[in-house]
Amino acid sequence: MAQRRPHSKKRTGCINCKKRHIKCDELGPPCANCRVRNVDCGLALPAQNTNSPQPRPQPAAEECPQASVVVVGDRILELELFHRWSTDTCRTFRITSDDIDVWRLMVPQEALRYDFLLNAILSVTALHVATTTSPTRSRAYQLAALEYQNLAINTFQASNLTVTAANHQAMFAFSVLNMALALALPYHLSRDNDLTNIREGLPTMFGLLQGVVSIFASSRTWLSTGAFQGLVARQMPNVPREELDHAHRTAMDHLRLANDEGYRLLCSDPSSSPQKAVSYHESNLAAIEKLEQCFLWNSDADNVVCLRWLATLEGSIIDAISNREPVAMLAIMHWAILLDRLGENRWWGKSCGKLLVTELSMVLNPLKPQWEPAISWVHQQVGLPALA
Repeated sequence: MAQRRPHSKKRTGCINCKKRHIKCDELGPPCANCRVRNVDCGLALPAQNTNSPQPRPQPAAEECPQASVVVVGDRILELELFHRWSTDTCRTFRITSDDIDVWRLMVPQEALRYDFLLNAILSVTALHVATTTSPTRSRAYQLAALEYQNLAINTFQASNLTVTAANHQAMFAFSVLNMALALALPYHLSRDNDLTNIREGLPTMFGLLQGVVSIFASSRTWLSTGAFQGLVARQMPNVPREELDHAHRTAMDHLRLANDEGYRLLCSDPSSSPQKAVSYHESNLAAIEKLEQCFLWNSDADNVVCLRWLATLEGSIIDAISNREPVAMLAIMHWAILLDRLGENRWWGKSCGKLLVTELSMVLNPLKPQWEPAISWVHQQVGLPALA
């Protein structure tokens, strides 16, 4: 009988990854999995070598970065990523044909002045490359994206900037790219297909979108006369709901009825109060009406409108989602339809809508079986099978 080869169990890695029985990349802290889940990382820092580091040979241009080494500072890789940004990735952030030169020319020029923006560009582009290359090469670019994102956030925080006329374009572009990373990284770095990445990432995405709104509000006057003026000038008009097709109007009516049901339950709850019930109902109703407007204004040419809805939500609704409040989850599930449409022509939104619908259905359907028709309709809209 052939003898079994001895097996040496690896003792390094993040404690959280060990508990979840998933492979840790050991690049950190934080490691990739903890970074995506926005939790404290249990990875110990490696012992520092007092000897001077030996320079690493530069890879050939056709090679991909090695997943086992730190890639930040690899000039060949950065040249590749910057070229890819200028020829391809920049186009995935434009809304109209007039926006392309803003992202292709102006944003890179600003990045030469602000390291945090340069690192954000490299991070987004590395993740974009990861979505278009072979599986064997993809992981290395994913890790590069994560490293550059960490560096972008660290350099941004260290700069401690306030919005001014001189830096407002760089800060606005950085906030948009960082938001896209928050949307894309949980999906593309989820090697174990852990669906909770999507819902758990909503508070982080909400916070980043609030950051975009905050920078926009602080610099609107400057933005409206600068390179982003075409984007700033676009407003969301109030379109009569009669222009929405029957199926979508019915879906919004179901959301309103669900909100009324939740209000009645709160009113009958001895531990609640009338003020809490009224606040709950009004907050949800405002979100539903804004969501209806997003469906009215959404189009193939401007499907990023769905992100505006999440940015305008009150923090209480985000908390309600985290607490598995049924009406908030049902509203977010309907929003995921727009997120799925965003992913049809924006790689950084790809598949997030479907994953979010799948996960919320698993939580919501057992809680509210009477909502099965509404949930099945959402499934149909994102191309998933109806509930059994």
